Amino acid sequence: KLIEQIPCRRKGIMLDIGHLMHTDRSLSCLPDAARYIDAMIDAHGELSKHIHGVHLHQSLSGQYVENMLRENIRLTGTGFDKLMEAYRHVMAIDTHRPFLDASIIPVLQKIAPQFLVYEFITESRAQHEDWLLKQRQTLLHQGE
Repeated sequence: KLIEQIPCRRKGIMLDIGHLMHTDRSLSCLPDAARYIDAMIDAHGELSKHIHGVHLHQSLSGQYVENMLRENIRLTGTGFDKLMEAYRHVMAIDTHRPFLDASIIPVLQKIAPQFLVYEFITESRAQHEDWLLKQRQTLLHQGE
């Protein structure tokens, strides 16, 4: 319904792979994540044809979320203290690391996005360059 209600001719979806992974906290390895993403694409049928772009990254943080829920964490302190504590948890959950497993290649081929964005959160330019090269290498050396 959402896609149908948008009056623009040029419309589509930017699928965030890492964020989709957050919807299944049982994921513990990248091949399982790739299978899950592939299954979700299939489950959404015609809607998946509207995926024009992909934010490629991964966050295998389901165990962290499970621990947080078990601990029933409550934020304390000033508003700023709460913000910083919440931000620390968000960064531990949504790590934006490279998807360094070739199992994602058939998924990307199925989607055939017009736009592929490597979406990483890094601590330095050197780390960012390293992750970019590793992600590119993973996708280019699919058969090796």
